[in-house]
Amino acid sequence: VDIDLDEGQEGKEQGPVVAGQMTEEAAAAKKLFDRERWNEAAQALFRVVNGETSDDAGNKQLAQYYLAIALYRLKFYQASYGRYKYRNRQYEEAIRLFQKVDRKSEYYVKSQFFTGISYVQLRKSVPAVQSFQRIEKVIEEGVEGVDDEDRLRDLAYLSMARTYYSASIRLDPESNTPQVDEKKLSAAVKYWNQIEPAS
Repeated sequence: VDIDLDEGQEGKEQGPVVAGQMTEEAAAAKKLFDRERWNEAAQALFRVVNGETSDDAGNKQLAQYYLAIALYRLKFYQASYGRYKYRNRQYEEAIRLFQKVDRKSEYYVKSQFFTGISYVQLRKSVPAVQSFQRIEKVIEEGVEGVDDEDRLRDLAYLSMARTYYSASIRLDPESNTPQVDEKKLSAAVKYWNQIEPAS
């Protein structure tokens, strides 16, 4: 049974954004892209898109665009097209494409992360959590090609905690009082507690 998530920001349309001054990290990623160093550029651009730099929304959109090209140049066509679908809110199609990424691919962990986030956007928390759990499992099994295993594991735990937490509190439609599902709240706390304190 799927756990319905609370109404949030997911459905709100965003207006056009303008790119401001790039951070040093984003500018370095763009230089790698311009030099056609696709693998290094893709990794650096992913950090910008993922919010690890303090770049504004406009620069994150530019990074998404360059990342899609870099992934395409790396012959990672499905992920490139899958990210395009994700960015354009075509979550079901994005999930279908991300799920085609082979488990042996160095992009498998990232594809599972975006699969999980796509399910969250569709308010389907059970398959979302399953995607995040697959990340945890392959990292524990020693997946190849993942640069920062600890960070990605913590990101998976955080995503599972948020998903369960969002599902744990509901407003009763008749009394308009909050109702807490203790099992879901406990699951959220369990995953939050697994995140490394120094993370």
